[in-house]
Amino acid sequence: MMPHLPFTFLLAALTAGASALPGARPARERACHALYLFFASIAAIAAGSWIMYLIHR
Repeated sequence: MMPHLPFTFLLAALTAGASALPGARPARERACHALYLFFASIAAIAAGSWIMYLIHR
């Protein structure tokens, strides 16, 4: 069984990569879009985690 943090990073990377694949954009633009989505996902997860921590404290 995989711990939560690596699974979260893996799921964010797979989701970002899969959503950046379709389209007729250059590879560099796809990579930039995938990285943006990955870091935005991680930021949203971190913000949600802190909000849950503060609510249940």
